[in-house]
Amino acid sequence: TTLVALLILVASAGQYVRAQTIPPPQIAQAGYRVGNQQPVVAIGDFVRRNSLSSDRVAVLYARANVAYYAHRQPATSFMWSSMYRALPDARAQLLASLTGPDRAAWIVQWNSTKDYGLDRDGTLKAAIRAGYRRVAVLCSKPILLRRDRALPNIVMPTEHCPQQGPQQVFGDVPVTTGFARG
Repeated sequence: TTLVALLILVASAGQYVRAQTIPPPQIAQAGYRVGNQQPVVAIGDFVRRNSLSSDRVAVLYARANVAYYAHRQPATSFMWSSMYRALPDARAQLLASLTGPDRAAWIVQWNSTKDYGLDRDGTLKAAIRAGYRRVAVLCSKPILLRRDRALPNIVMPTEHCPQQGPQQVFGDVPVTTGFARG
């Protein structure tokens, strides 16, 4: 009987923990995110609303799920810092994805290029500075677009992260909220 009582207690505790970490559907629809996914969802939504379906997005050096929420292809198959540090040629592939005529359209600077010791020589920073411009800051993360790409208007997502700082838009273009790009 002690074993049965212990199993019931463990199962009950498991159900309680699950109920605390997975919101019911109506709460999820209201915008609740488990953990700290609100910035990822808002930034992914921003990229989706302002990009072409064929655009690729690079996220430095974390939050690979930004590309998922943006419904866009990632710039490389290596989407987080440990892969860039551990896998041969991963950093070179990242640099290649940020330079040249077929480079990624968008960059989300989740981290500084210096983070994790991945840009000791400054080549990533130089490539970004030469080929991209800042179009917005959302959830305290800079969002950059290729310099050779026009952005006739900016569509802000309906979700944002006011607790992480104000949204900023750069450039002299009309700004709307919540409508898909035409």
